Amino acid sequence: MSSRRLDKENRSVVRWTTVTEVKVFSETYGYFDAIAVNISKKGMFIQTFDPLPLGSEVEVQIGKNEESVIANCIVKSHYYMNTNDKSETSSFTGMGLLFQSFKNMSDTEEEPDFYLIN
Repeated sequence: MSSRRLDKENRSVVRWTTVTEVKVFSETYGYFDAIAVNISKKGMFIQTFDPLPLGSEVEVQIGKNEESVIANCIVKSHYYMNTNDKSETSSFTGMGLLFQSFKNMSDTEEEPDFYLIN
């Protein structure tokens, strides 16, 4: 059995590391705040204690004002990640979201129910 390391070069798209607050809305499960920890042209990974079921459709608000973008996504994966730098080990859970479509808040006539919730 051979082992293969998954490097960035083996991924289908480039991912950018980020720490961005987002708001997630599901008609079934309501809304909650989360942290986007990476993003690509196909989707994003958000850190959350309780990932939604696979296949769930969600809207994700990226940004906090009328310049916000709303991404319509599908939950495609769940992860439990361990990180280890030399001084500290930590772990977190989250979910991978696949982008379906986007809209700018400035382009919408109505604000989503969860827009700008503090």
